[in-house]
Amino acid sequence: MYKEAIGTFRQCTNFPENTKLMAWCHRQLKEWNESVILYNQVTSSAPDAPWALYQIAQVREASGDNEAAIKAYQTVCKKFPKDGHAAQAHAHLQTKYKINVTLGGAAED
Repeated sequence: MYKEAIGTFRQCTNFPENTKLMAWCHRQLKEWNESVILYNQVTSSAPDAPWALYQIAQVREASGDNEAAIKAYQTVCKKFPKDGHAAQAHAHLQTKYKINVTLGGAAED
């Protein structure tokens, strides 16, 4: 089912939505690297970048690569400190990994 969906989404031209859905399908199939590659493509879409980076962190964590997951969560916090996904990443780092990171963004740029 997911493989067929990936094929269908690949033919769509509604980036980034089709790419997000393909990444999700790969994630359900535990095809971690394919999922991360697609989420990385979504990071080029400005409004979706924080979400996509957060998804990369979750995929890395699901695959058992906690070190890469931590780095990805920290990247969300550093690059997008005022985005809601940074707050989620910050809380997750504190709760699961006992890592305190600053969200930054205290001063206006």
